[in-house]
Amino acid sequence: VNATSPNGIRVLIYQGDFAKMKCDTITTFITDTPTFNEPVLRSLSCEGGQEVSNDFESSLRLNRKLITATVHKTLNVGRLSCNEMCHVVVPKYSDTIHQNVQHIVAAANKLFEAICINSPDIVITPLTSAPLNYPPEIYAQTMISTLSNLNVGMYSNDLNVKLFIDDPNHKDVFEQMMRDSGYKIFYSPNDSSHTTTPIVSGQRGNVESLEKVIKIKKGSILDVQADVYINSTGPEMDFSAGTLSIMFKKTCGKKLMDEVQEYIKAERTLQPGKVAVTSANNTKAKAIYHVSLEKYLEKDCRRSFRKTIQNILLTAKDK
Repeated sequence: VNATSPNGIRVLIYQGDFAKMKCDTITTFITDTPTFNEPVLRSLSCEGGQEVSNDFESSLRLNRKLITATVHKTLNVGRLSCNEMCHVVVPKYSDTIHQNVQHIVAAANKLFEAICINSPDIVITPLTSAPLNYPPEIYAQTMISTLSNLNVGMYSNDLNVKLFIDDPNHKDVFEQMMRDSGYKIFYSPNDSSHTTTPIVSGQRGNVESLEKVIKIKKGSILDVQADVYINSTGPEMDFSAGTLSIMFKKTCGKKLMDEVQEYIKAERTLQPGKVAVTSANNTKAKAIYHVSLEKYLEKDCRRSFRKTIQNILLTAKDK
């Protein structure tokens, strides 16, 4: 299930080995006296190696009592494909449902306060696993409610939260609660041979059919008929460097360069995430969108890239 919360957070429901996921942060729910016998910690230790086990031992003070709703970070990830792990202390499930929900909501809020701004890609391990053994309804209710009410301002559209389940039947529980909470839910067929993927989104019973087409072409971009060409350039918009910039300068000529100079005069530089729009005369497009991207592995480069893509789509929609 792939969904978007009312406040713009992307939520995905997964089943499988969370320890193999590539992400910023892996989050686990642990008891107040965690041990390596807990399946989630055991799985992460096996995948991450001895370094992870040692860090668990020292950071989580295994076999010592922890305080409910506290968040404990471990930064030694060993062979895991994440930057850090966060462990949230919750009580084991009991029949006192109201008290359970309160504990989980408090723990989830502490979790997202601690990590969401600096960790846009988050994996959350199942709350239904032993020894916690929460019903899927409580797991779904608390996570969906917490994410819906999460106040992360400008960062909401950058957040990707992957909620793992350990039983395929739990997917239906999450899906229904998401619908009831105003989430937009998307479906796509698993057949990767389709070049056109129909996606159906539903919110509170309203269904809208959309169609996304992705085509991969080889050759010159100038041979393609399109509404918009995208050009990645630098902050100074130097058209003497970069294959596409040089090509556009040669093809579009003085009109393009005059528009570029006007933009630089007004804005000084093309900031990452911003979109500069120019005409595309002598080409098969109506306009050229120019963007400046952070270098790979720069701090927050992935967030900046997502924001750039979002602004390209918003600019195209407005035009």
